[in-house]
Amino acid sequence: MEDLAFIHSKDVSKKVRRKSHQFCYRKLLECMAALCVRYGVKRIQVKLQFTSVIGRLKYQTRFRVNVHSAAALVIGKRAIPGLRETVPKKLLCLLTEKQLETFHEQNEWKQ
Repeated sequence: MEDLAFIHSKDVSKKVRRKSHQFCYRKLLECMAALCVRYGVKRIQVKLQFTSVIGRLKYQTRFRVNVHSAAALVIGKRAIPGLRETVPKKLLCLLTEKQLETFHEQNEWKQ
């Protein structure tokens, strides 16, 4: 097991804070995985990149929710197999011609 003596130290560096917060998050994920196995619930992990940005641009004004709820909608949509997020037509109009040339070659994360 890991020595967790750094939690009680008076050192408040970035590294110590990051380690202590990641410990709690990791334990939470492990408990969730164990509960999913115990109760037979399918657990799907999705990439969380740009969920806040996509939620803000696509769902915040449509559903009148805050950014965090809109990001949760994006995460939920990513869990559905075969469904991809697309860029709204309103935002495509804002791109320059140079950006549009390489836009469709990029993966959905970079778009």
